Amino acid sequence: MKHHVLVSPSGREEFGWVSPRKTKSFEIEEGPVFLLEGDLRFGRRHIEVRHGNSIAGFGFSGPEFVQEYVASILQPNTPVYSEGLASWERSRLFAVRSAVGMAVLEKRSIKGYPTAYSVITAYKRPNMGYVQVTKIVDNL
Repeated sequence: MKHHVLVSPSGREEFGWVSPRKTKSFEIEEGPVFLLEGDLRFGRRHIEVRHGNSIAGFGFSGPEFVQEYVASILQPNTPVYSEGLASWERSRLFAVRSAVGMAVLEKRSIKGYPTAYSVITAYKRPNMGYVQVTKIVDNL
């Protein structure tokens, strides 16, 4: 099922780029980060329904408050964490953390990019048990 790609407050479809990183244990591929409309399980719709009240507590409001919140997290140099390097081969998710909150990313096939990431959810959560593996960059 295809889901509509939303535009960031900057006017671009990409909310940022995951910077590549390769070690002996794992490889993270470079790719753009998109926010899809989604449904109640992921994307803008999920974030609005599941986390909208707490996001409003940060001062985000209006028709595009989810896009603004996600964009505030996915800033250049925002660290990207893994759920755990021991399970890297089995893990599909990254945790992206900033002072504003966390956005969980999943690698997906989007818009013909060989590697792209979709925002699954975004919320305020302390950094617990994650290992930094790369960061968000502005690739434009």
